[in-house]
Amino acid sequence: MGSQRPSPRLASQLAVVALAAGLGGQRAPAAGDGFAAWTASGFSDGEHRWLDAAELYPAGARDLPYGLDATVVFGRDTAWTQARAMRQIRRTAAVFAPCGIRLGRVLLVRLRLGPEARRIDAAAAGPESGVPPVVADLSAKLSAGTPYPVAFLIGRVEGTESLAISYRAHDRDGPPAPYFDTAWIGFRAHWLPRRDDRYSALAHEFAHLLCRCGHKRATASHLLHSARNFLSAAVLPEHCEQFAASPLLAARPDPPADRQGRKEF
Repeated sequence: MGSQRPSPRLASQLAVVALAAGLGGQRAPAAGDGFAAWTASGFSDGEHRWLDAAELYPAGARDLPYGLDATVVFGRDTAWTQARAMRQIRRTAAVFAPCGIRLGRVLLVRLRLGPEARRIDAAAAGPESGVPPVVADLSAKLSAGTPYPVAFLIGRVEGTESLAISYRAHDRDGPPAPYFDTAWIGFRAHWLPRRDDRYSALAHEFAHLLCRCGHKRATASHLLHSARNFLSAAVLPEHCEQFAASPLLAARPDPPADRQGRKEF
């Protein structure tokens, strides 16, 4: 799978095999909300569930040439809820569709974050990792089979004018680290009014990770515009081309001819 990160350097093939066995032996999802204990991770209270196509594309999904697997983590002790996380995910699915990208295996995780982990200070980088200690700590607890990119939906992002921050693989030298290709999104990025209500902060951060690029000023609004009031769900053609070259994507088999009656975006 193109968007499943190779296991971090501390993991071995034996650990991956053990993980697969552990996932198979987990308890059935609770009758209430479908979450099951995420025992394969380093989180003592982590719960997870896999989203199916009907949840990602309520109006029906098209066959598209690229697939993107991902993980979305939200703090149950923040203002984020499952419904709010799902709104971001569905908007992301719609934003990427014109670029030929379809969301595939999406893991939704619910955690109880401690007070120190509900917000991150982007300016407080650790001496060894170069990222905030909370980012390094939470990323290290992800299981070896976690699909990347990973988005953490937290309370607040501080130390920067941005409402969210992401860590792209090419931003750092040295061996791979669990926090590469992760995004950290404060709740304000979700509720802040936008000119385009189809815009998604999750799509914005995943776009940074896919194209491995920054913001771009333009006369028209678009997903990665440098001005906050010009952000929208529109994706520039050049960014779609950069997405297609991302190692986070997996090429899907040649799509069949459109089926009669299939709903389109």
